[in-house]
Amino acid sequence: MKKITLVLVSIFITACSSLGINKYIPALIINPDQESRNELKNVVSSALHGANITLAEDALTRDSRLFIELIQRNTMESSPVLGRNPDKPEVFQLVISGSKCVLVNQRDDQRWVLTKTSCKPVRK
Repeated sequence: MKKITLVLVSIFITACSSLGINKYIPALIINPDQESRNELKNVVSSALHGANITLAEDALTRDSRLFIELIQRNTMESSPVLGRNPDKPEVFQLVISGSKCVLVNQRDDQRWVLTKTSCKPVRK
């Protein structure tokens, strides 16, 4: 009975993925302007609890992933090795869901629709 259940679950998962039930497609920003850059910066900053961040002008225009490395503040008790934060960077991915550009935090799967941003699917 366990083997039959396992086989049925495997078939269901395969069928769902082949039918396109997962509708998130990796994407790139197209025609970025100041408004869309500000939106992206504000969303990422908010996701990082108001952290002051700097993004490149071409963020998410060449790669669907955005890596944010947080700066560790120096104190007398702790000083970062070589000025770097040893923690893993925050990773966001831009995807298309239907006709909407959606930014996904890869750590907790939180999602934000970018209403002022245009995007296109990543070519494979």
